[in-house]
Amino acid sequence: MATTTSTARMQCWRDLQVVSGSPRWFLVELSNGQEGFIHSSLTVPSTQTSTPKCDTLQRVRAADWALAQLGKTYDDTGRQVTWAPGPDKEWSGDCLAFVNHSYRIAGHTGLGAATAIGQWNSPPAGAIKMTGLLPRYGDPVFTNIPSVGHTAIYIGGTSMIGTQGVDGSRLPIEIYSLYNKYPTYQGYLKLGS
Repeated sequence: MATTTSTARMQCWRDLQVVSGSPRWFLVELSNGQEGFIHSSLTVPSTQTSTPKCDTLQRVRAADWALAQLGKTYDDTGRQVTWAPGPDKEWSGDCLAFVNHSYRIAGHTGLGAATAIGQWNSPPAGAIKMTGLLPRYGDPVFTNIPSVGHTAIYIGGTSMIGTQGVDGSRLPIEIYSLYNKYPTYQGYLKLGS
């Protein structure tokens, strides 16, 4: 008798009422490493005994906060923040600050470094630098723009959310393709579960 193995592992669950019926959605990881959210109606019984709630995973909380900033030009959390290179509270030209802030909101100590390329070259302790594979939902992704690089947060389907423009341009946070807007994809940092 042949043995079958699970092709997906549930990473976490959340309740989100976007369709009629059950509000339960699961973030699943396929055996090829790809991740995505699926509705509970599309799942089959599993031998997996427990699945944490999505808000317990820092990378998911970081991505969720970043998505809540879509279309905004600055941090409106009410905190007084100043960071280089952009003017006070402006995201344009400050990709690393946006990703760092997303992770700090999620409870992480931040990614450090002064530039995205600096972060890629010297990741924080405990981070695993990954290349050539699709990132997980919420992982910081990196592209090689000469001298400074660019970083954003992966949100699935080859899309990332992050800053655009340079200092002073006051452009909003946007969602863009991992491969089209910045075609020199380097990889991502795996910062835990």
